[in-house]
Amino acid sequence: MNQWPLWLGYALWADQIMVKKNTGYSPYYLLYGQHLLLLFNVANSTFHILDWPKVMNTIELLALHMQQLDQ
Repeated sequence: MNQWPLWLGYALWADQIMVKKNTGYSPYYLLYGQHLLLLFNVANSTFHILDWPKVMNTIELLALHMQQLDQ
């Protein structure tokens, strides 16, 4: 019970970025007019732009992975 001040900031942040049922938007969006861009969203998007159909073996997979790390 005495640790709630440590977790309050995280709880408030989570509340600000969650989409609310009554408005259909997050408070963050309503305040700033744009959706929050989380690090996961950036990493996930870059992962999906790789040319996966060209990968036919382990060597090509490793090369594609190294190419992603260089960018």
